[in-house]
Amino acid sequence: MKFQVESILEGVTPLKDGGVSLRFHTNEITKPQKVELMDYYQTFGWLLFAANEHQDNEVPKDLAKRDGGKSPSQRLRSHLFVYWSQLGRKGDFEQFYTQKIEQFISKVAENLN
Repeated sequence: MKFQVESILEGVTPLKDGGVSLRFHTNEITKPQKVELMDYYQTFGWLLFAANEHQDNEVPKDLAKRDGGKSPSQRLRSHLFVYWSQLGRKGDFEQFYTQKIEQFISKVAENLN
């Protein structure tokens, strides 16, 4: 599945995690194109932007990976680090991380039979 439409890149905003937020604007599109585009809402995939139409062989065949291919545990650790930073970086992060992981394990264990 792919969606291709003429567009202009109008905004680039850097994010804390090293990614970027992109804002594109298109020319007027048809109702069927709008419906197709909305099917992609909140879908993770590849973005290929070229000054003109791209060729099919330029589109990666691999599935796109969230967060640069990080494992779920790496993603959790990264999010906990951001949370710790937002709390003012009090104490040692490793201790904070261990405490939060133990709290989560305890919560899960409470729900086991």
